[in-house]
This record gives sequence, structure tokens and C-alpha cells, in this order.
Amino acid sequence: MTMLMRWLFLAAVILGPWMAVLTNRYQSPWVDQNRHTLLLYPFALIAAFGTEQEALERCTRRDREAWFAARRGRITASVFQRVSNMRPTTPCDSVLEVLLYGAGRELDTPALRYGRQNEERAIREYERRTGVLVRHPLAAAGGSFCLDRAMKLRRGHPYYGQVQAQMACCGARFCDFFVWTPHESECDRIAFDPDFWQQKIGPVREFFLECLLPEMVDPRKARGLPYRERRKYRPRRH
Repeated sequence: MTMLMRWLFLAAVILGPWMAVLTNRYQSPWVDQNRHTLLLYPFALIAAFGTEQEALERCTRRDREAWFAARRGRITASVFQRVSNMRPTTPCDSVLEVLLYGAGRELDTPALRYGRQNEERAIREYERRTGVLVRHPLAAAGGSFCLDRAMKLRRGHPYYGQVQAQMACCGARFCDFFVWTPHESECDRIAFDPDFWQQKIGPVREFFLECLLPEMVDPRKARGLPYRERRKYRPRRH
């Protein structure tokens, strides 16, 4: 997509909702009425191509603020499993708060501190065991144990969906899931699962097109209105 096309699309995105707001008492139907037009360029606001991808990767390696800014509006691998497993009775509000408005944005949790303090030690141990040189490491840490008794990553754990999403985005055929502790470590080589990916990507795409993208284009939060829900959403009866 050329830069001119992006600017034209952004102008339509910015002006369209405000014109509707001024004439509809803040009950803007603009996005809903023009949904098919918007979907012609669903990634215009967040797409990155070629050298843009490389520049984005470089600037977010150590700059946490840039990292958080780059994540905004993107369904990242870390929330892939959560979005793909949403039930018809699950509202989208808590996920949108995380993806767009910084809910749960903790920069200094115990898990993150542990990861930063021990990242280099874990990398050295992984390189020693596998002979693989890690050039651009990405650190992650969590509070729940993710391996089963056979020391394999559980298929139902969020990390499994995260790993599969990362492999799909990178075009990788396998991933070494390495768990390090001061006393022992374990490496689980996980193959890309195309069946799992095809099963999960549909609900994720649906959430993006029906909830996330409309809120990015025509935010309801600032107007005190409820978020748009997925078409299949059915609220629970109390």
C-alpha cells in the first residue's frame, strides 16, 4: 500500500466518524454503515511492510515504551489463545481494554523482573544444550507452570497458542520452548501445527474485524458508549 493511499484512507477514517458524530448526537453509525468499505483496507492503520517491519523490530528491542506503542491495535501472540477461545457469552470489553487502552500494562511485575534478571543465564544454558546461537532474544515469564508431567507444553496453555501464532507470523516450522530455573531447565521442541492454526485464526480474525478495528476507527470508550460486540455474542442470562 503506497503512502498516498494510506493518507487518503486515514483522512476518511478520521473525518468520517466525526461528521457522523456531529449529526447523530454521538451515536455514530458511520463505522457500521461503512463496514464493507473499511474492510477493503483493514490493516491500513497498523500494517508494516518490508523495511518498516525491520525498523519496528529494531526500535522495540530494548525500548519498552516503543514496544507497548507498537502493540496497540494488534492481536499479539501473547493474547492469541485468549481471543481465539472466547465463548459466545464472553464480552469483548476486557480484551479491548488491554489491546487499545493499556489495561494491565505493568512494566515492573515480579515475573518481568525475574525474566530480565535471568534472561542472559537462560540464553547461555539454551545455547550450551542445543548449540543454537541466540542473536535477538525475546524474554517472557509467567506465574503458572505450563509443562505437563512429561515435560511437554500443554496444548491448552496460553503459551501453546502464543508459540503457534509466533511461528505462523514468522513462517517457522518449529520452536524450542525453553524453561529455565536456577536448578534445572527443560527444552521442548514444538512443531508448527497448521490444523491448530486454521482452527484458531478464524475467531481471531472475527474479533479483529468486528470489535477491535471498529473501536480503533470510531472509538466508543471516549463517548461513554458500550463497545461493539461480535455478531455471535450472546450475553449471559442472570
